[in-house]
Amino acid sequence: MLKNLLLLCFLSISLPGTGQDPGPFTAKDTKPLVLALRRSTPDTGKVQLLLKLSDQYYYRLNRQPSDIEKALSYTLEAKKLSISLDYHKGEGISELLLSRILPQKNERENGRKAALKAIAILTKYNEYFQLGEAYYTMSGYYSTNAEEIGQRIALVEKSSEAFGKAGNKEKQGHIYMQLGDLYVTQGSTAKALSALRQSLAFFKAAGYKNLMGVYDLLGRIYLEIGSVDQAIEHGLLAERTAKMLGDTSSMQLCTIYNRLGNAYNALNRFDKQREYQTKALVLALRLKDAESVHIIAVNLAVCMQRLGDFDHALSMLNESVKKYPLKTDNSKVLVYGQYLIIYGKLNLSLGRKYSNIVEEITSKSTLSNINLRYAYNCLILFYFEDKNYKKLEMNLKKSNELARKANFRIYLYQNYLYSARLDSIRGNYSGALENYQKYSLLKDSVFRESKARQMSQLEILYDVEKKNDSIQFLTKQSGLQSGMLRQAGLIQNITYVSIGLLLVIIALLIAGYRLMQKSNRNITVKQDEINRKNISLEHLVNEKEWLIKEIHHRVKNNLHMVAGLLDSQSEYLKTEEAKTAIADSQHRIQSMSMIHQKLYQTENLSSIDISAYIYEMVQYLKDSFDTNQQIHFQLEIERIEMNISHSIPLGLILNEAITNAMKYAFKGDREGTIFIAFKPIGTDYFQLIIADNGIGLRPDFDIKRAGSFGMTLIQGLCDDIGGTLSVKNQDGVTITIEFLYQNEEKDTHR
Repeated sequence: MLKNLLLLCFLSISLPGTGQDPGPFTAKDTKPLVLALRRSTPDTGKVQLLLKLSDQYYYRLNRQPSDIEKALSYTLEAKKLSISLDYHKGEGISELLLSRILPQKNERENGRKAALKAIAILTKYNEYFQLGEAYYTMSGYYSTNAEEIGQRIALVEKSSEAFGKAGNKEKQGHIYMQLGDLYVTQGSTAKALSALRQSLAFFKAAGYKNLMGVYDLLGRIYLEIGSVDQAIEHGLLAERTAKMLGDTSSMQLCTIYNRLGNAYNALNRFDKQREYQTKALVLALRLKDAESVHIIAVNLAVCMQRLGDFDHALSMLNESVKKYPLKTDNSKVLVYGQYLIIYGKLNLSLGRKYSNIVEEITSKSTLSNINLRYAYNCLILFYFEDKNYKKLEMNLKKSNELARKANFRIYLYQNYLYSARLDSIRGNYSGALENYQKYSLLKDSVFRESKARQMSQLEILYDVEKKNDSIQFLTKQSGLQSGMLRQAGLIQNITYVSIGLLLVIIALLIAGYRLMQKSNRNITVKQDEINRKNISLEHLVNEKEWLIKEIHHRVKNNLHMVAGLLDSQSEYLKTEEAKTAIADSQHRIQSMSMIHQKLYQTENLSSIDISAYIYEMVQYLKDSFDTNQQIHFQLEIERIEMNISHSIPLGLILNEAITNAMKYAFKGDREGTIFIAFKPIGTDYFQLIIADNGIGLRPDFDIKRAGSFGMTLIQGLCDDIGGTLSVKNQDGVTITIEFLYQNEEKDTHR
């Protein structure tokens, strides 16, 4: 079975365009410009209005042929007026717009000539921004095939250079991203990596946030060179960026999901592949992109087969084909090939039906080499299952011929493995051994070549980056030398002025020295007085800290005394309800007492380490409850310091929640777990979770109408700290409190 399939990708089209297209515009956007044009006079302002209107119609939402006609009319009028005004910039931009409009009217050659005129005019008058646009538009007149891609790349590189002179880093970021895509198409992986890294640098320098396209291309390249971890890392960055920008349904996000799935496939993480390519398929269906639906469905079907889920793979393919029928031979071979693999496991008679269809399609020879080889491979795998060794051998022979013709060495050594398997089935063990040896030798050779190619690409990348660093260093050095020459002349002039000023300063210093002696005597007297006051203040501060500690100590002792009195009182009570109330009160008092104990023991008198306090609180409650229940505690507490105004409410909340869980969540001898988490979830924003896997609350429980004192107390304490409380009654009880913590002491010193 094929382990990998070609991923969904988007190739650069061979039509002129811009690095970033404006719009789309609507009639509402155009109306103010039309009104302004009617009131305009024949000057450069009118030229600019005409050019804006041309853009408005060219980039019109749901553009119609009439919109192209209007865009052309406004551009020609702008060009004519620019020539009459001798307004060179307007003339150059007019030619640039014509180079985009004319191909839409099947006047491609005239459009190319307009692009050349735009480049000549804008170069002559140093209009670098528009020149960058003109070079990029000109590059669109060349395709991405082997004969023309070099010319296309050269023009895009000139576009980047022009945008650099214009100082537009965001445009440079877009152009370098396009360069990265073109280098990938050309097979220059190292150059592509370098270009995309430069794209990221320019985007970040410009403060541009939409980086998911760059991350996606980087992930694609890293996957091709075998750096799967890097591929997944950049794919996840692309996904995270899309979410940050609110993108939930674009074709680009669909591509990101599909490529992430293939990256996880390379790690044999078929569960993650299934997760991401399912998301990709949902998006492709929503966007009604039939070709993408078929490609992603096949990728997903391969994944499901690796997971052993043949039935689900079949139903998913059937549903995709039902919604978007197969129209081209390439699409049919792609999907029917998977039918062959699946029916080879589930229903051989249906598989034979599809094998005949695929055989017929391959005989036409209209398929691409990649899809033709894929078809042969699926037929071979099916005929192994069907035990039709005659047809298997015939397709294996065709596959070998194609592999040698197209230099598909990876597929050639895989065919040797199939031949060895066929020989073994027929009892030709010497032939099987010979073919297996050929398989091993060719596989090792391809692996070594692949690694050598990767190393070569990485060396090229290193050389390119080293060259870029050298150019930057020389540029900085040249600038530094020019600055040093200017500085030398400035220093000479400053020296003469400084000598005159020095003489004046000496005279002032003498007079100042005499004044300073007098001032020093006065300062010494005042300093002695200040020192005496500082010593007195230090004593007062020490006494204050001692008194605060003593207060905390006495509060703790008083709370212990109250707890003891309650304990004594409980011996005279007869009802269990009263005893329980007394015990609950003791726990609450103990939770407050422990906080004052912490404040007494620490040097910081205003806050305590809440994590250490929670651990002690849990241990105290475990020791306090005399029960045979096997209750386990799972704590995920981060080290956080909080003041007493937050610590006491949090302690009481913990006491109530844990006590309720230990008393009511686990009936009889049932084992259970109480989970406690306390962590920051944002700047000065924290989350406290107390959860158990016990019997839960009654189904009709509503916190707003809860009559228990414990829940009422938790709600009140949560309000005291300005938090929000939620109670989830599913597989036990989960209490979640989120609150904003503002340290009063910190705020007063801001």
